Amino acid sequence: MKKEAERASMLRLVYFSVVLGLLFFLIKIFDIPYFHDQSLILVAIMFSLNYMNIRILFRLPEEDFIGGFFSSMVLRVFGALAAVTYFIYIDKENAKSFMLSFGILYLSFLWFEIYSLLTTFRRISKNSNK
Repeated sequence: MKKEAERASMLRLVYFSVVLGLLFFLIKIFDIPYFHDQSLILVAIMFSLNYMNIRILFRLPEEDFIGGFFSSMVLRVFGALAAVTYFIYIDKENAKSFMLSFGILYLSFLWFEIYSLLTTFRRISKNSNK
């Protein structure tokens, strides 16, 4: 059951990332101000951080889930902080647009992760009660 839940979570992550990638691609095509030019790279970075989280969470034994969940969240925060530091160091004059784009992406992926975990574990708990 864990394998199926992991596969479903990965598929939802891919769909969500593609939708956000298309949205930021359209923003780039229409040249909407206040968004960073490298937003598609940010979508790829956030996808990889969430991919790592899903891989970690579904590989943990059930008794270590809480510690592993918080550890994976801390890893994601440090990965995001590293990306922010790198992009701001490289492109200081566009720091405000970068922070706007990154903040929107970070909150979007955070919402996705919470929603995905709730639906996945609700489904697992319903199947284990039967």
